[in-house]
This record gives sequence, C-alpha cells and structure tokens, in this order.
Amino acid sequence: MMMKKIILGISLFCLTLAAQAESNAKKAPTTKKTFGRDEVIALSTPDGQRYLEILTDKSVGHQQMNIRYTEPVTSTKTFCTGLGADQPDIMLLTRNMSTEELERCRDRGITDIIRVTLGTEAIIFAAEKSAILPLLDRKIIWRAFSKEVFQHEMVSSSRVIANPHKRWKDLNKAFPAQLIRLIAPVEKSPLFDSFKDLGLQSGCSQYSWIKDMQYHRHYRAYYKAHCFRARQDAVILHPGKKSISQADRIAADKTAIGLMSLQDWLQGDDRLQALAIEGVMPSLDSLRDGSYLLARPHYMFVKQAHLDKLPALKKLFAEMTSEAALGKGGYFEKMALVQTQDRDEAQTKVIMPKKKPVK
Repeated sequence: MMMKKIILGISLFCLTLAAQAESNAKKAPTTKKTFGRDEVIALSTPDGQRYLEILTDKSVGHQQMNIRYTEPVTSTKTFCTGLGADQPDIMLLTRNMSTEELERCRDRGITDIIRVTLGTEAIIFAAEKSAILPLLDRKIIWRAFSKEVFQHEMVSSSRVIANPHKRWKDLNKAFPAQLIRLIAPVEKSPLFDSFKDLGLQSGCSQYSWIKDMQYHRHYRAYYKAHCFRARQDAVILHPGKKSISQADRIAADKTAIGLMSLQDWLQGDDRLQALAIEGVMPSLDSLRDGSYLLARPHYMFVKQAHLDKLPALKKLFAEMTSEAALGKGGYFEKMALVQTQDRDEAQTKVIMPKKKPVK
C-alpha cells in the first residue's frame, strides 16, 4: 500500500511539472525565432555587392548577414529551392525573375514574393555641344577604353595585346580623327565602378567566346583580368573636387567625351550633348523600357513567409524600403542609383504564374 502511495505521488508530481512547463511555454515571449537562426541569408551577384553591403551596414550589421555571391542563374535556382530555416531569405538581381524561375518557386511552395526596386544604375557618355561624335555601341566602348584588346576580332583563340587604338578612326574609318580621350572621375568612385561594369564588362561580353567565362571558375580570373581594366593613356581621371563639376570639365574640352551619372545628366545642361548607345538616347523612358543598354535595375526579392519568422530580415526589409534608402537624396541615389518611380511604387508583390491545368 505504501509503495502505491509513493508511485501515485511521483505521478502527480510529474503531471504538475508537465502542466507548469506547458503554462510557461504559453507565456513565453512571441519574439522567439522559429527558424533557429539570427542571420539573414542573402544571395547576390557581384554586381550588387556594394548596394547590399551598405544596406547591411545601415540595418542588421555584418554579423547577422550571410551573403553568398554567385551568378544570376545559380541565385534563382537556390532562392527557389523552398522555404525554411536553411533556405535563403532575399536575393538581389540586376533583372526581373523569368516566368520559368517563378514557376520553379511556386512549385516548391514559395507563393508570396515581394520585389523592391532599389533603383536603376546607368552611365552616360556626353560631350561638348559642338563636338563631332563617334557612333557608340558596347563593343566599341570596350575596344576604345579597355587596357587590352584582342589582336584579331573574330578569332576566339586570339591573343590579348595592349590597346593600340589612338584615334576614333582607328576603330572605324567613318569615325572622327580625334584622339580617344575620356574624362572620368577617380577610380574608386561609384561612377567609375559603374563604368567598369556597364561600359567595359558589357562590351567585352559581346564576344561570344567571352560571354560565358564569368560563370566558369576556371576562366573567371581571365575574364576579370581582361574585361574590367581601363587604359590609363586615354582615360583622364579627375579627383572629385566639389568646386569643379563633371559637366564643367566636359564642357571645357571639345575634343574629349566624358562620363556622367544618370542623375547628373537628368539635371540638364545646355552646353552638353549625350551620345546615343546603339541608336538609343538616355532618358527615363528608355530606362523604363530597357532600350538604353548602359543601364540596369537593381531588384531585391524577399520571401514573404520568412519576414514574420526572422526579426533580422524584418529589420533589413524596413531599412531597404525607408525614405533614407529610397527617397530623394537617399544613400542609394548617392551611390548612382536613380528611382524611375515613386518610393511607394518601388515595393510590389510579384504576380506568380498560374499552374497549367492537368489534361
């Protein structure tokens, strides 16, 4: 009898402890991270590195960011793997997601995606109003301003040589005889970074045998060595003295063309003219429809289902959509990104493609 009482007492004690534990669990704060991690997992191409890093500095800090840099195709495949603690939360791309990529996301349970437009990055080549201008395309820009070029244009095995082109007519006999000269800001400026990506790299990628090298690790070093380096003998670098604007430098030199940011060009200057790129002039309309080729948007894609489960992600999202980031005079604008729409329109829900009916 005594043994039964002991066993009964122990059982009641265990039940009491269990009930108390359940009660305490219900009273636990709702801020518990259901993913079991504090950091945000972000995917990005190297093109968006500087924008993602400043966003990190302004919000959660680098200790709470796990940034993985990769090419766009790999980023979208990884982003669309699924939902959950071990899956990425955000992805930065310089293009929209394709229908096929969205279908992949949808089929893996990712049905709510928010797209935030950080802005559009663009470079403008401008010259004094009376200057005689060459007709520019992306390949011509690379051949004119790259440190090295291919000895034979149409041969994939062609060796690389120091850029021999001194005058515009060396590139095309119909071009003017002026020396090839570019008025540019200092090398570490956001505008010069954009020039290397949108001017040099995009022109280099017009060669069919070069285009895919950036996505193969065995050739990536070769690609970076030859596609991003500007020549020093034709590129005139100026320190960023506020007393002299880039527009003033270009207007004062009738024999050179100059590099300008989109926001500086949109301010207007009657002394200057812009150079068309492959027949298209820079404007807000040509940026919106994608016809101006020396420009690219920067989009941030966010999984809605992860926002409520990861406080760090919610903090990052609040920062990227803030007035300080996207507003007029915000830090993205200072980094040469231009908003082609209102801040309220920059955040949109991605419309997912509907499933095709099974026949």
